[in-house]
Amino acid sequence: HKNYKEGEIDKIMQSKRGQIALFVIIALVLVVVIIVVLVYPKIKPSIISPSISDPKAYLTSCIEPTLRKQLQTIGDNGGLINPEATVLNEGKEIRYLCYTSEYYKTCTVQEPLIKERMEDELTKSIQSKIESCIQQFVDENKRKGNTVSVGEVSGFVTLNPNNVAVNVVAPMTITQETSRNYKVFNLDIESQMYDLATISSSIVSFEATYGDSEITTYLQYYPELKIQKTQLSDGTTIYIVSNVISKESFTFASRSMPWPAGFPEERV
Repeated sequence: HKNYKEGEIDKIMQSKRGQIALFVIIALVLVVVIIVVLVYPKIKPSIISPSISDPKAYLTSCIEPTLRKQLQTIGDNGGLINPEATVLNEGKEIRYLCYTSEYYKTCTVQEPLIKERMEDELTKSIQSKIESCIQQFVDENKRKGNTVSVGEVSGFVTLNPNNVAVNVVAPMTITQETSRNYKVFNLDIESQMYDLATISSSIVSFEATYGDSEITTYLQYYPELKIQKTQLSDGTTIYIVSNVISKESFTFASRSMPWPAGFPEERV
């Protein structure tokens, strides 16, 4: 150290000690970050899940994603989870809601109660999800130290203007310091599928009666409505009835008053 004065040596030692302290702090920060990354997936559900003190909100959050997926599926398939009596168009099977195999004849309605059939399909398709969500709700309560008893669980779906109602029947008693009793949870999920199904049913009635429908009338009364109408060469008409705000849609096919190939045809 003959080339350094005593004061300079002290400064160098202090600088080295500062660097070591900085490295220690950085190491501690990295350890904390690693712990958070490893633990976060485990704590995340409890952060984002609705509180069990609000069972309606809890069940709505649990059931809604599956319900919306099934709504889209039946909308794409003319009201069914698995479509039947279909026509192939652009690689997709489109379900006939009105059909005739004869030329110059109006079609026969294939599904007279579209809304009711959709409700039945939705009810069946989310039944297992309803049971699963109730079980999750019960398990969450038990983890919190609550005593829970639950009866037979069931549910049914109803299409209403502006929403889909899911009525969950789940007789349940939750006891901690006091007891809370539940029987039915009425869940309302925003949707325009009721209007889309009703309008589609009306179009089908026109096809069965007159051989074709006048879609401009619907557009005048429903400003959020969009109707795509595509004619195929065999006389089939593909309808896509959609809501431009909610982005929901209902697709179906009709073959009414078809003309033989090569003959001119007047269609609206």
